[in-house]
Amino acid sequence: MDSERSMRLSQAARILNRNHSAVASILAAKGYKVDNNPNTRLNGEQLDFLAREFKVDALLGSATPKQEEVAVPQSKSDDSPVLYFRTPQTAAQTGSEDSPVGLKVVGKIELDSESKSVFKPTPTPASTPIPQKTPNELALERIKEFLKTDQTSLNLSDLGLESIPAELKSLKKIKKLSLANNRLKTIENIPDSVIELDLSNNLLSNTQGLSKQVVFLKLNGNRLSDIEHLPNSIQQLEVNHNDIHQVSTFPKSLKYLKINHNQLENIQLPATLESLAICHNKLTQVPEFPKKLKELYLYGNPISGIQPDILGENENTNCLRTIKNYLAELGRRSEPNRNIKLVLVGNSNVGKSSLLRALKDLPHDPAISSTHAIQLDKIEWLDEPQPVHLHVWDLGGQEIYYGTHPIFMRSPAVQLVVFDAETEKAATAPDRFKEEETVRNLKVPFYLSRIEELSPQSKILVAENKSSNIVSPFDNSWGFQTLKVNAQDRIYTHTLKALIRDTATQMSIYGYPVPYYWERVRTFLRESTSKTITKERFYEICRRENVLEEGYNDLLEHLHNTGTLYYRENWAMTSSWTKFGHWRPSIKYLTEEAFFTKKCVHN
Repeated sequence: MDSERSMRLSQAARILNRNHSAVASILAAKGYKVDNNPNTRLNGEQLDFLAREFKVDALLGSATPKQEEVAVPQSKSDDSPVLYFRTPQTAAQTGSEDSPVGLKVVGKIELDSESKSVFKPTPTPASTPIPQKTPNELALERIKEFLKTDQTSLNLSDLGLESIPAELKSLKKIKKLSLANNRLKTIENIPDSVIELDLSNNLLSNTQGLSKQVVFLKLNGNRLSDIEHLPNSIQQLEVNHNDIHQVSTFPKSLKYLKINHNQLENIQLPATLESLAICHNKLTQVPEFPKKLKELYLYGNPISGIQPDILGENENTNCLRTIKNYLAELGRRSEPNRNIKLVLVGNSNVGKSSLLRALKDLPHDPAISSTHAIQLDKIEWLDEPQPVHLHVWDLGGQEIYYGTHPIFMRSPAVQLVVFDAETEKAATAPDRFKEEETVRNLKVPFYLSRIEELSPQSKILVAENKSSNIVSPFDNSWGFQTLKVNAQDRIYTHTLKALIRDTATQMSIYGYPVPYYWERVRTFLRESTSKTITKERFYEICRRENVLEEGYNDLLEHLHNTGTLYYRENWAMTSSWTKFGHWRPSIKYLTEEAFFTKKCVHN
């Protein structure tokens, strides 16, 4: 079973021909929490994922069960006497009238034994094992086949090679060569004719020995700590998933660089660079842009002074234009960010809306209706020294709305999971919209894992509502800070308010400098009574508030990510709505029938 299987991270890395840091990064990118420690033990689920990802059965750790031997009855003539004997198993069975009960056929007695020879079975000869070919022999076979063709590409990947065959050096027609997924520690015998070379997922710790004609080079998933000794002919370089702490020199012709998942704290880029992917490093400052740069991927770096949403939604987001506009606006005038998104999630009937009223110091309303879809609200705590503007997103708890989670829960926020003990135990609850119908309840762990999956930069709080006879309000049994409250009687709701405020001010985006003119647009939208606006109207507000024109769309994206409004081009065409259920609302439903109580920008 998965719970019984485990393997050290270092052992799995050796099987996969990767360093342990690369394996940990790959697991982390897929949502598995793994410490970057060689002695960390991977569980069965993680090993199964790696086995599927890299097609390596050695990680499965399961032996082929031994097949049971099946006795095949021998044919006999009708007049042959048969000898039976009773066994403990057959004695208890009930037989038919045609066959003896509890008797087993063990053989036949030949009455005329003198006239017949005794049958002696011929022993089966032992099978001769087929000798396994060595990695070098397999490589030489591929080289021989290559020489018989007019092809210019040769694939020597996945052979388990520990060295590059010397026979390769003399080949003159190779243009593209793959030596990926082997166990190479040194680079040698590369033909001078090679232009495109893939050495990914080996055990290389340096780059000496490369051909001087290489233009496209892949060194992903090795053990490199620096990039040096690279030929100046290289124009495209990939060194993802290594352990690179610095870059001494760059090839003079380099145009495209992918250096994701490394340990870089700073980098000086060459003037020739046109595209840079440097996600998941340790950069604290935005590198200076070369004039030719057209693409920049910075997601997952702890860059100070820039809110994470400006760096993009994921590794595939080109954030160059957004960062340029953001920095240009900051250069004009800035102020510290005080806006934080608060998301309330939980089953229907647990009292999320009543709890929100308590947080706003409004009296309890026993007739309050259940949240329909999503309700937007705001809470402002303006006393110094840490004022907070909360943009509240109260998500409907009915099962029909679970499909909205991938869209509305992604941006960094304080995520408040609300439940009550009675609902947590029940599988269903009455539907407050349709009489005589019920809705399915989901457990707290579902919401916790959902938030961790969709919004890893968020901070999670848990509130147990409708509690009575509270002795100690704090309980961390869910693995997150949990508070027992009673919204109706205002028990510990002030404590929850203080906890939310403290958590909001601990968000990485709190206090970050934000463009002053962007905040003027946010203030206008927050005070507006309109529920929806067109994009043209939004642009008009930007012009009036003196926002740089090239940054209009970047501001719109930023306001979406920080919870001020909702906006997505072609959002209704995504599959997110159908992932968890049957609900796929129309744009008319969203914009004209008050799906939001605040703002929605639509085309």
